Amino acid sequence: MNSFLASFSWAIIPVIFAFVLNLLVYRFNWRRIQPFSKPLAMITIIFWTLSMAEWQMDWQMALLIIAQVFGLAGDIFLLFPKGWFMAGLAAFLVGHLFYIALTASILVYHLNSGAIEPLSPFILVLGAMILVVAMLVFLRVFKPAFNSKKSRNKLWFAVQVYAFILSSMMVASFVMVFKLPIFTWQSALVPIGGALFFASDFMLAYDRFVHKNALLRLLVWISYHLAQICLAWGFISLMG
Repeated sequence: MNSFLASFSWAIIPVIFAFVLNLLVYRFNWRRIQPFSKPLAMITIIFWTLSMAEWQMDWQMALLIIAQVFGLAGDIFLLFPKGWFMAGLAAFLVGHLFYIALTASILVYHLNSGAIEPLSPFILVLGAMILVVAMLVFLRVFKPAFNSKKSRNKLWFAVQVYAFILSSMMVASFVMVFKLPIFTWQSALVPIGGALFFASDFMLAYDRFVHKNALLRLLVWISYHLAQICLAWGFISLMG
């Protein structure tokens, strides 16, 4: 996209504003503003993404925007009482599936063009090992919190499914960048975003199910916002 940097220069301003606003909201616990500031962050990222893409829409861009919209829906659901937690979890899960689909589409495009070779057994095994390790960490940290209450069995199952999809998204982003014919710092933002998303949700689950911590909630927001920005910027660069 020819005017990528030009679009980035001005369209990032609302994103930075939303980021700073949310830092203040979480730091000083401005609960009355949070229902507006939290969705505002993803809204600005969605418009920033469209601006960076020069408002052009193809099926890959549609996958990215849909993933972001489900992220926005998840943010909104999590603003409501605990009864909406599962809805928020489901929204983020679907968003991760669209990120995975976008990652796969980019790999398939380069594979069909002959720019890359099919995934080797080494990469597949390495990706599977990272996925297993990520799941084992989730199980080790969070299973005791759910064992204490049988009423949480359904929620624990949902959390495991979500952790698997989240970990798969992170692994897929690393595999994609490893296989791309040309490595750039923009493409590296995709796995960075995947890792930040994993860290953000891990800390969110720890705060919700293991131990409440105000600083952790602030770190959750910072890592989540940066994850969405990195994923948007990285994917846009790969579509250019």
